[in-house]
Amino acid sequence: MPYIPHTKDDIKAMLQKIGKGSVEDLFNSIPAKYRLKKGALNLKEGLSEYEARQKVEKLAADNVT
Repeated sequence: MPYIPHTKDDIKAMLQKIGKGSVEDLFNSIPAKYRLKKGALNLKEGLSEYEARQKVEKLAADNVT
């Protein structure tokens, strides 16, 4: 089953339903000193669905019992 992210309209509707103006507003109750800054985790770029599937299939094939 492919990953289908929320559209901008989906996000807008969800935020409106809970009374928030933006995704950032969801985190306002967290003090700024505890919020991660962009890039703080130094993560690699994400994989496409195809690349992720290939990687998992290789891991599964290598997992011999």
